[in-house]
Amino acid sequence: MFLHRTSFPKFVFLAALTGSLAGCGGAGEATDATQVVAKVNGSEISIHQLNAILAKQPAQGVSSDTARARALDELVEQQVAYDKAVELKLDRSPDVVMAIESMKKSIIARAYLQQVIGALSQPSQEEIHQYYQEHPALFAERKLYSLQEIAIEPRDELLAPLRNKVGNAGQLEDIVAWLKAEGVQYRVNAANRSAEQIGLELLTQVARLEDGAMTLFQGPNNYLVVRVAASQKRPVSEEDAKPRITQFLHNRKVKKAVTDEVERLKSSAAIEYVGDFKRLAIPASDGEKGNENTGVDGGEDIRNADAVSLQLGNDA
Repeated sequence: MFLHRTSFPKFVFLAALTGSLAGCGGAGEATDATQVVAKVNGSEISIHQLNAILAKQPAQGVSSDTARARALDELVEQQVAYDKAVELKLDRSPDVVMAIESMKKSIIARAYLQQVIGALSQPSQEEIHQYYQEHPALFAERKLYSLQEIAIEPRDELLAPLRNKVGNAGQLEDIVAWLKAEGVQYRVNAANRSAEQIGLELLTQVARLEDGAMTLFQGPNNYLVVRVAASQKRPVSEEDAKPRITQFLHNRKVKKAVTDEVERLKSSAAIEYVGDFKRLAIPASDGEKGNENTGVDGGEDIRNADAVSLQLGNDA
């Protein structure tokens, strides 16, 4: 099973930003000679810059010397391009100055939020046990599903008759024939999915179905008819699930802490939207509304029908 990656809300943080800036040293910088790995036009490249690049690169299948050589060459290329840009006075370009200032703010803001995250405690054993108990479909009663799915164009007037069709149809083909007759856009898909690869809200419906039964899920972007063609029990013990639940609960705690802190800072700040931009102001309470993820799944929003990766269109 995989866990949600937590991102910082309302900030755009560039993962390579720190490493990129680290490579842009000027000729006047002094570095301990034992820490210097190369010199480019008099500017020194340090072992710390090299290690920063290596830390962001996957090590699988790459020898240490090869990885170090590539990272060092990247820093050399960066430095020669930097030197030429300075020679052409591009570092004084308004666009460049503005971009640097924006990146600087992003880095410093991230540093503060990292401090907030660092103060958080790990999930307790009780929290882990409670999550395991509250989500049997993900763990104790976990299954592997063979699913047949129809993603359907969301139209309000379609919902009631579609729900009736799903309740009375014997086969998925009956739904398809009806959609074609009504001129409704849809796409059919078949896939094998484990419980954690299904959005949690949809999973609560699917887990109750017998093999051969179908359900209708109303997602934010489409209506989703799902039929369980077959299923196999593949339970996960609490001990085996513990590391993944721990990581997920920590990620969720991180997201909440960051969101709450950003909202707290906004509420105490003197913020004024000027002119026509006043209409674009978002109330603090609405900033992260409805975005909490509450399941250990494959990386999609657990309340989104698109968690089963369907695209809307006409069946060929």
